[in-house]
Parts: sequence; C-alpha cells; structure tokens
Amino acid sequence: MDVIVNIGLARQGKSNIAIGTVLREVASHGFEVVEHITLESDTEPTVVARLRTVQSWATVQRRVHYLSLLLDQDCIAVYELSLGKGALCGPRASEWGTFNPDFVLL
Repeated sequence: MDVIVNIGLARQGKSNIAIGTVLREVASHGFEVVEHITLESDTEPTVVARLRTVQSWATVQRRVHYLSLLLDQDCIAVYELSLGKGALCGPRASEWGTFNPDFVLL
C-alpha cells in the first residue's frame, strides 16, 4: 500500500525538525520513503512524502501516531490514495477536527 503523509516541521517553543530526522524516523518505523518534497502549508514547512508499506491500514495509523509523538507534532495527516481514506494521527488530532482530503498537500 502507498500512503501520503504530511509532517509539519515546526514545534511549539522549539526549533524546527530537520528533514533528515523526519525521513530517518519514518524509514525506521516500517515505511519505505518512495519520494518526498518540502512544501509550505498555511502554517509551516511540511514534508510531503509518499510511503510504501505492507502494513495494514490500522497498523499504519498506529505507527503514524507514534511518529507524531517522536517528532513532537500535534498530529500527522496520512492518506491512502487508492482507497481515498485518510486520518489525522497523533495525541492532539481531535483539536484539528476530522480528516479532510482537501487539506492534504500532494
């Protein structure tokens, strides 16, 4: 399965996360980084990455939630393109509302 993740680089009260740190953590948690780019969202620089994995959708969401904790993010948007489903995964995901594919940077 291929998924798109949007991982913000800003952290409240701290310096931004390095892109290399983001990619290293993603790769060490069961994802192959197929391609990535850094784009500016409405609020912060954001790593947009296409990841490949053999994990189930439920496992992908759990691992992305864990990545959000490691990277000190409120949540990370993850979008499974072929099925058109997505989620906000992280400790403060509910503060960002429900997942909206229109807000996913591609």
